[in-house]
Amino acid sequence: MVATLPPVVRGQLPKDLVGQSFRYQLFLAALGQPVGLTLDQIKAGQLSELIALAVDLTPPAFDPTATRPGQLGQQRANAYASQYLLTQYTATLSQVDFTPQLVQELTIHLEDLILAQINHLPLNFHQRISISNALSDRKYRAGGLGALTVRHALNASLGADMVDLLAQVGGNLATAHSLRQEVVQLADPAVFTSLIRTGNYPLALLFARTSQPQLVSDFFQQAHLPSQTAFEQLRSACQKSSYQVGGLAKDLLKQVHYDLATLPNGLHKAALTNLLAAEEAAW
Repeated sequence: MVATLPPVVRGQLPKDLVGQSFRYQLFLAALGQPVGLTLDQIKAGQLSELIALAVDLTPPAFDPTATRPGQLGQQRANAYASQYLLTQYTATLSQVDFTPQLVQELTIHLEDLILAQINHLPLNFHQRISISNALSDRKYRAGGLGALTVRHALNASLGADMVDLLAQVGGNLATAHSLRQEVVQLADPAVFTSLIRTGNYPLALLFARTSQPQLVSDFFQQAHLPSQTAFEQLRSACQKSSYQVGGLAKDLLKQVHYDLATLPNGLHKAALTNLLAAEEAAW
């Protein structure tokens, strides 16, 4: 898919797209783990990646100090490339054997996902947000993309209730996976520093604020950019609180258990149950 994009767009894309491997497994599980894919299924599988690339190019976070003309120019170029990818999403929808009603529903869900990215911006640079609001933010953004990934794999013959239930399963699996990625990122000092500088705070920071309020308060109340030692102390505090993030993820995975239990035995249930088991084992 990427190879078919114009060179000027390809040049803006990241070398590694976060979560792509998980979405691939989720898409296959929603299909029932087929032996081979049809051309329609291959096209449908590209849809979520077009969205993920568009969001990656224009993330709802920014570094206030990145104001040099070259950096601003790159941000504008990324915005145009992101728009191009979303038009490709619409074009690809028309190439897949989806009913007009399904195309309309997918478009509405995409709009909800984009609105969730916009709603995330006010959360940046705001350490006082509640844990429940932060978790809802993850559900709307990472979970929303996971739910769309599942919807892209299904057809209308399953019935609206079944599609909605499977999409909910995909959303919860994707949210739990994104929380695990957040915890993994805490091990990388450079990534952690970037997250803090751009106000894209990991959920573990909110738990650290509760367990070590003075340390967190001192860090953010400094008049100048905190030292590397201060960043390391904050990262350590977040790592110590990461088990609580795991607790939230495990609650989401329990809900997936309940939802899958209501499904009739079949390929969808078996494949999604295997993916659930893999995600649980990773925690």
